Amino acid sequence: LVVNIHPFFGGVPAAEGASNLKLQYNAFASKSQNKEIYIGETGWPSAGQANGRAVPSVSNLETFVRGMMNVNLKYYFFESVDSQWKSGGSYGVEPYWGLWA
Repeated sequence: LVVNIHPFFGGVPAAEGASNLKLQYNAFASKSQNKEIYIGETGWPSAGQANGRAVPSVSNLETFVRGMMNVNLKYYFFESVDSQWKSGGSYGVEPYWGLWA
């Protein structure tokens, strides 16, 4: 199974992003009937508007990435570079999910 988990949209601070991802993952896994699960998309936006305590910035992206280094799950970051062609979407963050700007 593949699930997308973006803690930014949960409104949590970047420092709590990895633990929030793990909570969401565990909630999904409890319903998966022991199937193998991959996180198909995760990340943190580097620009845009805040979603409560979730603030997009390069430093918060770094905080989230560092937190994910301690998460023992199979995941893919979304995405490698920013996609300036995208419209802003919720909170104006859609173009800014790249690990490299």
